[in-house]
Amino acid sequence: MARFELVAAFAVAALVATPQSAFAQQHATRFGENLDALPGALRVPLPVAPATLLAVSGGAGYAYTEPVLRQNDQHHRAFGSLAIAVRPLSWLAFALRFDGRYDAHTINGRSDDGIVGDPRIVLRAGGRVAGAFGLGAQASLWAPGASAPSIVPAAFSVDMQAFGGYVPAHGRVALVGRAGFRLDNSAQSAPNAAQLSASDRLSLGVSAFHAVLVGVAAVGRFGPVEPFAECTADILVGRDAPIGASPVHFVGGVRVHPRSSLHLHPGLVLDVSPSARASLAPGAPLTDTTPRVAVMFTLGVGFPSPREASPAERAAGRARNTATAGAGNASTTAGDAEGEVRDPSGAPVADAVVLVRRGEQTVLELRTDAQGHWRARGLASGDYSVIVRGASGAERSVPIRVGGSTAARAAVTIETVTSAAGAQLRGTVRSFNGSGVRATIRIVEANRTVVANEDGSFRIPVEPRSYTVEFSADGYQSQRRRVTVSDNGVVILNIDLRPRRGGRAP
Repeated sequence: MARFELVAAFAVAALVATPQSAFAQQHATRFGENLDALPGALRVPLPVAPATLLAVSGGAGYAYTEPVLRQNDQHHRAFGSLAIAVRPLSWLAFALRFDGRYDAHTINGRSDDGIVGDPRIVLRAGGRVAGAFGLGAQASLWAPGASAPSIVPAAFSVDMQAFGGYVPAHGRVALVGRAGFRLDNSAQSAPNAAQLSASDRLSLGVSAFHAVLVGVAAVGRFGPVEPFAECTADILVGRDAPIGASPVHFVGGVRVHPRSSLHLHPGLVLDVSPSARASLAPGAPLTDTTPRVAVMFTLGVGFPSPREASPAERAAGRARNTATAGAGNASTTAGDAEGEVRDPSGAPVADAVVLVRRGEQTVLELRTDAQGHWRARGLASGDYSVIVRGASGAERSVPIRVGGSTAARAAVTIETVTSAAGAQLRGTVRSFNGSGVRATIRIVEANRTVVANEDGSFRIPVEPRSYTVEFSADGYQSQRRRVTVSDNGVVILNIDLRPRRGGRAP
């Protein structure tokens, strides 16, 4: 037990001591949460900050284990999980999670059932450290019990893992891997293992062996749809460890992100385990017999809220207000600020980061809604700067002055693709006589409409993918073009519009 406490304390101390600069992440990619209420596939974490300061994640499902006792047996499981996570810093998050399951067994016509519950505490640090490359570390303390509700202190176990990979701030697919170690004392929750029935051994999900944790995952984001897939293995280690029966999982799933003021994403997960089966005989060491197949419905909810100023920031703000009030430059009354963020075409930019700063201190951190709007309430009167950061990495700063009966406003135009990607649609729309046409250009898949300049020229930043582009103007026949834009690609579309029959071109 002393060895466990020493290792767990070292892991937690190492994570907390990680410097903020190593893991600071300016732009939180909107990936969904796993069962820890933190970004990830199912078991493999993602090295990105959670999209919201507070998140809740839950799941419920059914699992099936094939006959493993050779006694005309059947095994069914109903299970659920509930977690809440808090992100106090952009690189640091905590989570509390509870897993529960109900197992029903039929062996030679006789029924047996039981309930087991496991609470967990999770500490995670991580983020992008160089461009699209991210790193992270996580420690999970879990408390297996003999039944629900019960906690056996001697059975406390800890999972320690490092993870990292390619997680672009603006891209379609993240590729990550994990490696770690499980210090597994869970078998201490069943000290009389030789007296357990075969069904109890199957239900407890505990192990007498430590494990090396490995896994890889791919998580995509295609509009509101987020598919993911992963492969993980918990390789059992220790004397007489049944390595061939190590739990292996192949997981596929999808989460959906409907537009909402909440970060709401329901999901569906399929988990298949091809693992061999260790002995369940009374004299054999305890091992975790994972279900052969499990289906789970998940739901994640994020609660975005402005980051309130820290006590030090509030004290500094009060000091500045006191100093400026004496000079007649500011008052102590509160006021509001609001604004909107749009791209160069005039379309609203959702989920842009908005920082409200006074001097060098960040007073509030917000995100734009689906219409590109933001609002900060209760600001002390005075001069501020509003810094807007798009998902592309582009940044704009606008000065505002708060005070009076109306809210201060700041309208910001910002690029919506990264300068590194540089993907564009560009060209000119002309009539057959060579004059420019101020045509309407619609990108069908993006549901986005842009109007060409007076000379017919246009330049539209886009994400790399295939598009259907429509060109239309009064008095002309519409045209459609199918194009594919690659990374760093610029597609030139020079269009000649024909006059519409029976009409007159302007």
